[in-house]
Amino acid sequence: MKIGFNMLLWTAHVQSEHWALLEDLKSTGYDGVEIPVFEGEPAHYAEIGRRLEHLGLESTGIGIIPGVEMNPIGEAREQRAAALKHIEWIIECAAAMPDKRLCAAVSRSGHAARRDRESFFRSVSCAWGRHSAGLRRSETATGPHS
Repeated sequence: MKIGFNMLLWTAHVQSEHWALLEDLKSTGYDGVEIPVFEGEPAHYAEIGRRLEHLGLESTGIGIIPGVEMNPIGEAREQRAAALKHIEWIIECAAAMPDKRLCAAVSRSGHAARRDRESFFRSVSCAWGRHSAGLRRSETATGPHS
């Protein structure tokens, strides 16, 4: 069994000031860390990924849907489009780290009928699956961390 530690205990945005903490977690015996993906750009997460690889720590990106305006099951098409754009950004940031794992809380409550919410979520989740698959194909062609 592998054991990781969620960096949200210390921060919502891992930066260079947290390198010593990551070193401590590795020396304590942890196998990996969960890295919050709440702000920043893919290049920032690539830098974190390089540091984690150097330390021998695995990574999992974690993300959230921060507000109702990005509701993947919202009745308004604009909500679902904003959710998809946000989720694609999370995927791109997490994909910049070496282990390519992502855990995200993506559902928000909505007033639409259950059947509609399921349809909305299926549509958004299929779209982010296609986006993720496109990133994997691109990485296969260009190599990791390009």
